[in-house]
Amino acid sequence: MRIHSHSSLGSFENCPRQYWYQYIGKPPVERVDTIEAFLGTCVHETLETRSGGLSPHPTLSQRERE
Repeated sequence: MRIHSHSSLGSFENCPRQYWYQYIGKPPVERVDTIEAFLGTCVHETLETRSGGLSPHPTLSQRERE
């Protein structure tokens, strides 16, 4: 048995098809990578590589060694 939330019932009252798409059908969404997303990924990967995977915040074990 499916449990319904207040928002799901409101969605059904507003438009049964909207409810179906949102909670039951969920059609596949094609993901399109934009140039901004591509460049952001490149920047993040480069920063991670250049930093040697170091975290900007020291962990507890790093503080204990000092």
